[in-house]
Amino acid sequence: MSADPSKSSEVLLQVGDLLVDTYARTVLSNGEVVDLPDLSFRLLLALARHAPNRVGKEELIAEVWEGLEVGDETLTQRVRLLRQAISEDNDRSNYIQTIRNQGYRLAVPVVSPAESARSAASTTEQSAQPAVPSSPASWKSALLVPIAACLVLAVYLGFRDNAPVSSPPSAQGIAVLPFTQLATERDNDYFALGIHEELLNRLSEIEDFAVVPHRSVLPYQASDLSAAELAQALNVEAIVEGSVRLTGDQVRINAQLIDGQTDRYIWSKSFERELSIENLFAIQAELAAAIADSLQVQLSEPQRASLVSLPTEDLEAYNLYLLGRYHTSRYTPSDLAQAVALLRNAVEIDPQFGQAWASLGWAYSFQGTSYGDHPPTEVYPRAREAALRALALDSELADAHSLYGDILSWYDWDWEAAEREYRRSLELDPFNALLSYVLFLGTQLRHDEALVLVQNLLNEFPQDPAVHINAAWRYMLARDFERAISQAQLAGNHADVLAVQGWANLFMGNTGAALDLFSKDVAAKPGDSRAHSNLAVATIRNGDKERGQALLDQLLTKSEGEYVAAELIAVVFFELGELDAGFEWLGRAFAERSRGLIFLLEDPIYDGVREDPRFSRLLVRLGLRM
Repeated sequence: MSADPSKSSEVLLQVGDLLVDTYARTVLSNGEVVDLPDLSFRLLLALARHAPNRVGKEELIAEVWEGLEVGDETLTQRVRLLRQAISEDNDRSNYIQTIRNQGYRLAVPVVSPAESARSAASTTEQSAQPAVPSSPASWKSALLVPIAACLVLAVYLGFRDNAPVSSPPSAQGIAVLPFTQLATERDNDYFALGIHEELLNRLSEIEDFAVVPHRSVLPYQASDLSAAELAQALNVEAIVEGSVRLTGDQVRINAQLIDGQTDRYIWSKSFERELSIENLFAIQAELAAAIADSLQVQLSEPQRASLVSLPTEDLEAYNLYLLGRYHTSRYTPSDLAQAVALLRNAVEIDPQFGQAWASLGWAYSFQGTSYGDHPPTEVYPRAREAALRALALDSELADAHSLYGDILSWYDWDWEAAEREYRRSLELDPFNALLSYVLFLGTQLRHDEALVLVQNLLNEFPQDPAVHINAAWRYMLARDFERAISQAQLAGNHADVLAVQGWANLFMGNTGAALDLFSKDVAAKPGDSRAHSNLAVATIRNGDKERGQALLDQLLTKSEGEYVAAELIAVVFFELGELDAGFEWLGRAFAERSRGLIFLLEDPIYDGVREDPRFSRLLVRLGLRM
């Protein structure tokens, strides 16, 4: 294609099932005009011009905004708006594919209807039997149906008559399903998950691949769908599945590459080696290279060498790191305690293991939230030390920047510095800090920005329970309560499902429903202080102050022997109308530097006390502005 379709002989382009007139600057869908603003049309045209290749963010910004200085967030929002415009009431939600750390590409064929029709006619005259590619990667070529192309051409025959053909897109979309643990006991599930994530990281380093992120494939771990159905659901052309078996000092990894269209195996490979850190990463490098070779992607020698990079040279440290991350992700006080112990051992064995330092920081930080049972003043200085150690070892470790951003926001209340860290993390990895950044924006009452990013996350990870539950909290705090409930209902068995639905119902006036949901939450988590506080508030609002006072007394007794976030007690006092006691406990929360205070501006639970001068003074001390 030429540099500017609007100034060339290219007039009509068929982009998937959309017909784009580059001269009239219109887009048709089933004969009806799709209303696109100028910037959205220019973005679609730029993506079509480069199809099937990816387009870097800077290049897209230069072409679409023609020299104006705009940031990545502006581009991200414009991509979202274009996706919405072309997918409304249609099945086009996967037209535009995000390439992690790279940019975007069209995931549909881009052709000229006129040329396609002529090509079809020529093929019919020349041969009654078309050639069938025999290559294992023949599924990489997208085929246009000649009759459909002729029909599309006929619609516009009286308007335009000449447009060139662009090559159909290569099959670069790959989904790696979580590897199965084949051991009879289940103690090594964390190891299979670690192998899966590391393989994803290595494949993502190959710029010709669009690799589905870890969180998007997790919901399909136990799926009964065929490879073809999974490929369609994940919008990819190839599926990788595998298994891991640990037996003594031996590791065996089996992997299969499957054609997402035909559901047939392209290859199946087995690797059995002595268990060592070098062998583990060598196997993953060989797998990544084999996938690239099968999909006809040429890797340079430096690229092949980079696939074998080791995060640590010690197998025991690596094993402790994987197990520590696994326990951190379970978000219970006992799991977090185990995670801290495991990860401390990992960094003691290898003090240069940057990823383990970052993971240790995360475990410490969650211990200081309502998921854990430690005072923030005890664990956040340790989390900060771990984050800074990780950054000193690797200044481009996105996870460490994201962690440091959370510490600056949740504990230091240094809002400007926190945002810098979140933005730096997003520069290194577009999704690593996105959930944290969405939470941060809400605390600053920047709900419009937060909700744009929430929608981007839902578009990118439609099957991820963590994304849905975070979206539910964000909608609830933005006071879109019905949407909060609908998102929570998509979050599977996430631990926060009952709580967020309970609060949304309570603020909608459905007190009975909220009481029922909070009661179920307490039954499921009998030792959870937050669940008891929620139930106490709903009980009082439902008119049973005596029962609410009893629940509050339980929290007060518990706080004498172990850590209970002070704001959980404050909100119950506020609900009882005891404002002096409520503000006394908010003062304790401030002294403890409790994470819950970052929600003071946005949480509807404080609506009844926001006019009190004591509340305004607390906001000033936090650096928050009404």
